[in-house]
Amino acid sequence: GADCSASAIRAGVQGIWNLPPWRGGPTPWVGAGVGWEWARQRRERLGAETRTTWSGPEGVLQAGADWRLRGRLALGPFAALALGRYSRVSLETPEDSASADIGNPAVHVWIHVGVRGSVDL
Repeated sequence: GADCSASAIRAGVQGIWNLPPWRGGPTPWVGAGVGWEWARQRRERLGAETRTTWSGPEGVLQAGADWRLRGRLALGPFAALALGRYSRVSLETPEDSASADIGNPAVHVWIHVGVRGSVDL
């Protein structure tokens, strides 16, 4: 009898530095960035909807290697470690809404491992 959803949105700036290519192989790269993260949760039960949003700063370190496929297209593995800290929370209910700073915020971690595709413009 309940319905819920959640999402996380991250926005910021990052820099990526391409290192010299390995002999006949991929081009390694490293990156770093800073930004802001918003995590949202929506719950609906018995006709009443509640929305909670947490937000705060984050930083990310990443690295990978790219293999040139055709011309300007490259593909390769990467890993990223992002550290964030929600500093603010807001709550909306059918009756009222409120927001406040989080008194003792904890650090959370996102670990990403995957494949990155890039186009060199």
